[in-house]
This record gives sequence, C-alpha cells and structure tokens, in this order.
Amino acid sequence: MNASEFTKEIRFEPAFDRRHSDPNQNYGINGVDLWFFLKGPKGGVSFHVLTNWQLPHVQKETDARMLMRMDEGGLDVALRCFYHPLPAELAIHSPVPLREGQRPHGSTKLEWRDPTDEEKQSGFHSKVPVEVERDTYSECHLVDGGMCFVYGAYAIAGRVFEILLTDGSDGIWKRLEDEYRIRFEEEA
Repeated sequence: MNASEFTKEIRFEPAFDRRHSDPNQNYGINGVDLWFFLKGPKGGVSFHVLTNWQLPHVQKETDARMLMRMDEGGLDVALRCFYHPLPAELAIHSPVPLREGQRPHGSTKLEWRDPTDEEKQSGFHSKVPVEVERDTYSECHLVDGGMCFVYGAYAIAGRVFEILLTDGSDGIWKRLEDEYRIRFEEEA
C-alpha cells in the first residue's frame, strides 16, 4: 500500500473547564488535545498528545498554585504534570477484535460506586470505578462501518512523541504508516 491510499487528519480539540461543586457533575479541566489520525482500507492508527495548553483563567490558577508549590519542593513533578506536553497513546483501530474477548470501543463505560465496608476497613474511602456493559458502541471514523476495536499502546507514546519533536508531522505520518503496515498487512 502506498502513502497516497491513506487519509490523514490532524485535529486539535479545545481545552475545557467543566468543574462543578457537585462531584457527580464535576468533569474537571483539560487542555487542548492534539490528534493525528491515519485511515487505510483495513483500519486506522491514531496518536494522541495532551498539550496542557489550558484556558486562560485555568492557566492563571495553575500558575498561582505552582508559585506556591515552589516553596514546598514539589515543583519538578508539577511542571511535568501541568506544563509539559504528555504523549498519551498510539492506538490501533480495527474492524475486528485485536484480542480474545475484546468488546467494541465504547461498549462499556465507567461508573463510580461507594467503597464496600471491607474496602473502607482497608483504608480505601474514594469512589470505586466499575466497568458497565452498554448496548451501544462509539462510532469510529477510522473504520468503515463505525464499529471499532481499539488497542492503545501507552508505553511507546513517548518514543512516538520524540519523532514529532525531531521530524515533525512527516515523521509522525511515516511512523503511523509503519504501524498500519505491521498491524494490517503483515498479519494478512
């Protein structure tokens, strides 16, 4: 397959501030998300970077908090968490399951329950995530028909991010095309 048979898209999703005093409605904050999408006839590959570019009022709050932290000695961790880009995921999007028993993307969701008495006794007092099955799935624009099975490689996202830094978008497209060929053409 040659490069002209791929569809390529770069998407920037906006930052948000969805904090709320009610914990059940508090969706937090998030900076701009950067996505690279590569679609071929057999599936797709994506690369996701959390830029940490925040809304102006959120950035102002974060800056003030970081200035206070300088005196506490936790600045190094805070800089990485709140200011540096975070390579999140390199993902394969397939029309067929990629591992035994895999469910379509979006066919489960996380809900939060209160900890059991046993969990409380062991010192766990936060809400506990529980995966719940749904009768639907998330539509995927990288797979014809929309139903998609995703395999996310989080551990290698940092190495892919280095390609972005040194080789720009041309390097990312080459890496995504290589990943596509490994997953969809060499297994055939």
